[in-house]
Amino acid sequence: MRIRKCTVGDAARLASLTEKTFRKTFGGSCSPQDMERYVGDNLTAEKFADELSREGSVFFAAEDNGNILGYIKINAGSEQTEKMPDGRMEIQRLYAAADSAGVGVGSALMTRAFGYAREKGAEKLWLGVWEHNENAKRFYKNRGFGFFGSHDFFVGTDRQTDLLMSADVNSSARIR
Repeated sequence: MRIRKCTVGDAARLASLTEKTFRKTFGGSCSPQDMERYVGDNLTAEKFADELSREGSVFFAAEDNGNILGYIKINAGSEQTEKMPDGRMEIQRLYAAADSAGVGVGSALMTRAFGYAREKGAEKLWLGVWEHNENAKRFYKNRGFGFFGSHDFFVGTDRQTDLLMSADVNSSARIR
């Protein structure tokens, strides 16, 4: 497995992986209409191509033999989904394909995110995690993230709650 920076040419594959994973994770938490609205508005190849071309966002993919196993999206500055003090970067997405669970994809991508944040001089990484995603909350806690708030996340018209977590970029607790 290698980690590489994504390009606009990866948009369709990233959108497809995200849609599959998103449907599996959130499918039972909202109506089919809300799911279709969210997917149609947010998880298209065109939307990903736009995000990949933005200066304040970067995507890294975990890849094996040309197959994208997962990816992480990091936002800086005004690309962050919440207004944050200087020195913060957001992990907006961390997705791994279902068939690559348990092989270290998430850990490798998280390690790259911390390295990238250090390279760019960030002090903290932050993210939002669905309040009912216990596996993800445990994964982030094990990498030094702690809770600091919450915000609303809409799947179509369905309001859900994301818990906000942050970690010091230079913390040794993030490597486990």
